[in-house]
Amino acid sequence: MTPQDEQAAEAAGIPRGMKTALITNMAGMVFMLLSLYAKSPFQFVVTLVSGTGFLLASFALWLWMVFTEARVKGMFR
Repeated sequence: MTPQDEQAAEAAGIPRGMKTALITNMAGMVFMLLSLYAKSPFQFVVTLVSGTGFLLASFALWLWMVFTEARVKGMFR
């Protein structure tokens, strides 16, 4: 994203990093769905662990955004 895109997103009320969190969440869901079509137990475990990792990363990004926004707005003093 260009700096102008980031400024426009912030002006629209979209927190910084939201796009990254959404892409990470979608990747996690795709891996979870792929685990349903695994042909071997190893493939099932690998895709399930990958999907879980992406979803946890997405949640961590979301928490980071929430607390960053709260700190910027002065909620933690």
